[in-house]
Amino acid sequence: MADPGFIDVLVRFFTVLLSTAVLLPFTLMLVGYDIWGNRRITFLLVMLESALWTFTFYLPQALRAVLNELILFAGFKWGLGFRTARSFAALIVFHIVVTLPADLIAWIVFLYAFHISPAEFYTSHTLQLLYPWTFVPVYVLLIYIGYRRGWCIFREVSHFKLKAGLLAIPFVQLLLLYIVVAEDMGNPHFRMDAASPVAIAYILVALAVAVSLYSLWRTFQYAGREAFIQAQEKAALEMEDRVNAIRAQRHDFINHIQILLALLQENRIPEMRDYLKSFRFETEAPPN
Repeated sequence: MADPGFIDVLVRFFTVLLSTAVLLPFTLMLVGYDIWGNRRITFLLVMLESALWTFTFYLPQALRAVLNELILFAGFKWGLGFRTARSFAALIVFHIVVTLPADLIAWIVFLYAFHISPAEFYTSHTLQLLYPWTFVPVYVLLIYIGYRRGWCIFREVSHFKLKAGLLAIPFVQLLLLYIVVAEDMGNPHFRMDAASPVAIAYILVALAVAVSLYSLWRTFQYAGREAFIQAQEKAALEMEDRVNAIRAQRHDFINHIQILLALLQENRIPEMRDYLKSFRFETEAPPN
């Protein structure tokens, strides 16, 4: 008979793997990463993150929360080569845009559709294995549609870079909120009525963080557009300089032709030869 502890770890790994296999690629896609072009690296990252998160599950709640974020941040920054700011952006997208809706879908299905209590869920391996399938098909469809249509929330381009300092603040807020909330949500005997002070406090804090993130996102949207306009203006000025250089070359060429025609009309052939020898036509193209 198999060791119950080993079975529990195995069930936890497959549960985490199924979730990570859709949540992580969806996150990478939303921060402008080509998940299909880099599918091997994406696959390796999913496997590594799933294995590490499986073992951190058995640690104390606060320590687990911090380690999970460090593992994910390391995967983004050193595994995929993201800049620090882009790694923070990916963490925020992972928790707010991707993971939070998935957990809400799963718990709505379990708690309200099938009336399964947290205590029943945490003591049943079957229910734990079924948990990811409440949102995996939805996210597979979203990944397919989003990849074809080029969905992206945070995208870094040459003329605009995300700022790590601005993104670190809401990320720390999310981490602290996660540490507090996860302590209760992971308790099989936890109950929270809709009218309880705890529920109201959680909702208000979540709304505050959501407003902060939305404001930050809008700020980056406007900053990105302004940076794009500035880049276009710079390109227009460079193009104007190139046009002026071409006009100057054209003017010099016309002057040379006029002088040569005047010498030819006056039949001053020797002087025309001397003039031709005195200069060289420069045919260098304007700098790119």
